[in-house]
Amino acid sequence: MKRAAALVFVLALGFSPAVRADRDAGFWFVQMADTQLGFSSGNKDPAPEIANFHKAVEWINQVKPAFVVISGDLINHPRDATQIAAFWQVARDPAGRPAPPRRR
Repeated sequence: MKRAAALVFVLALGFSPAVRADRDAGFWFVQMADTQLGFSSGNKDPAPEIANFHKAVEWINQVKPAFVVISGDLINHPRDATQIAAFWQVARDPAGRPAPPRRR
């Protein structure tokens, strides 16, 4: 629940007038951390984190930063092929290609 509340806060912050004004002033980027797919279910089901990750990616695609940095734990278990595949599925575009760099 704390993660969902934090995501809502980040999304709300992104739509605030102050952030939009700063965005128009020059170079900016998005930094997100700890997608940690599989965390809430003890590695049984990454669906809740995948849903949050999708919401974050949708917001990022709307605001169009210069680039995105993802840090922290991307998945909860380092050898879980399902979590790894799920991470890359969300991080890529619908056709399965890596998102191209954007130029401003």
